[in-house]
Amino acid sequence: MPYNPSTHGSFDKYLVSNLNEAMKEYALVIEPTLSVQGGTQPGIKNMTFDPPGGKGNIAVLREKKVGDQTSFKCFYLPWKTKSTTSCTLNGDTDACLFFTSTLNGCRLSVKYHDGSKKSVTVLHIAGNLEKQVVGKWGTSNKTGTFARDIDQKALIGNGPNTRKFSITDKEEKDYTRDRAAFIIGIRTPSGEWKFYTQVFKDLFMGSFDDKIVEIFVPKKPILQ
Repeated sequence: MPYNPSTHGSFDKYLVSNLNEAMKEYALVIEPTLSVQGGTQPGIKNMTFDPPGGKGNIAVLREKKVGDQTSFKCFYLPWKTKSTTSCTLNGDTDACLFFTSTLNGCRLSVKYHDGSKKSVTVLHIAGNLEKQVVGKWGTSNKTGTFARDIDQKALIGNGPNTRKFSITDKEEKDYTRDRAAFIIGIRTPSGEWKFYTQVFKDLFMGSFDDKIVEIFVPKKPILQ
């Protein structure tokens, strides 16, 4: 069901109400400046979607600006180069959506605090993360999966309530070359947080207007 503003209202409402169809029809991307380097910090934000252009299939998530007619509250977790960012999702606010920077070299890791899945800590671990490790023969710099594993273990552990999803290197389970992933978290009416991903061709372009992007995996439940 293609998006029709006169029928569906704002794009975020269409996305939540028609998640499966929306992730088949449209590549969902994050405005590139929504990073810690760009001044964005983790937390609850007022966001909006720029819906697809007349000839394109890209919907862009960005922060609300003066003059925008619609917006919504959500948890947003930006990435930070060579680092790990984190936030905790719960039901203490009316924000029932979660987004993070586009994954094209990073790992998303989560830890549910208990079996109800109503509270969860989320990590965005940079693909270019580096960690210094002291070993038998001195100090060495570790990168790639090894470095990401160090931060995940230190911050949330590797217990039964911990999950991860990656678009990184060949050692990672979900590796796919030249592809990127959009992640959405949705708090269900019962309060449980569920996460889904869409995988599409990585966007090496300056403008999203009227572009057609190939979608490889329209919708995949993850971290369940």
